Formats: sequence, C-alpha cells, structure tokens
Amino acid sequence: MGTFNIDGVDYDESDDDDMCHKISTTESNKIVEINKWEKEHHQLVITTTYESGYVIVDLEPYFDDSYKEDEGIDVNNSDFWINEENFENPTYSYEFLSDTPKSQQEEIVSIYENESEDGLKEDGWDLKEKEIWFKGKLKIEKIEW
Repeated sequence: MGTFNIDGVDYDESDDDDMCHKISTTESNKIVEINKWEKEHHQLVITTTYESGYVIVDLEPYFDDSYKEDEGIDVNNSDFWINEENFENPTYSYEFLSDTPKSQQEEIVSIYENESEDGLKEDGWDLKEKEIWFKGKLKIEKIEW
C-alpha cells in the first residue's frame, strides 16, 4: 500500500475494490464550475472558481497519457457518477450571452447570489449544461463510503 504517480496524478493504492474515490487538486484555485442557463431567449453562463474542494465518485478514475494538467478534466461529464461535491471559497463571474438589459442582469445576479440555483429555477431559468473542471496535479484517494 502507498501512493504512486502517473503523469501528474497521485493515486492512493488500496486493496478494497468496494470503496469510492475522492478526487481533489493539490493546488489552490484549480477547480472551475461552469453552469449554462437559459430562459426564453436569454442565456447566462456562471463560472465559479473554488479555492479548494473535492468530489467523491463511484468508480476509480484512471487518467492515461492524454490527461494534461493545464486543460484538466470535466469530472461532471466523465465515466463515473459523482456521489458528493464539496467546494470552498467560491469566486463568481457572470456572462450574459444575449441582449439582456443591465438592470435585468443585476436582478438576475442578485437572485443567484441570494438564492443560488433554486432562485434561478424559481425565476424560470433552466440549467442546460454543467461542467466541473479539475486542473493541475490531481490527488485520487480510495475512501470508505
């Protein structure tokens, strides 16, 4: 037992195949969540950068030579199921891809900042796409679930 490294990814070796796996970054601000929302003819992209965090997934992730630290991996759209997400210290940016008046943009941002995704859904927004990018050197650990 121990850890080993393959192409910038640290793997924690364990004998128990029934365990889940925790994926985290080894550096700050390397987790980026991108949510794409739509309402009628309006489009909004909310990008959140987290100082730290992790996901717990059901299958052991394996990254071959194609993993590039600067590009990262979208853990939300990979071959495993995310059982839990835990992210800390978010920084948000908002991009409106349609001609949404400035006053309406401020109102939408306020709804999101005060009520999160539930507030946008109640206001009629539909989450069309969600990506969670982990970049840089990753750490993968087997954990009991």
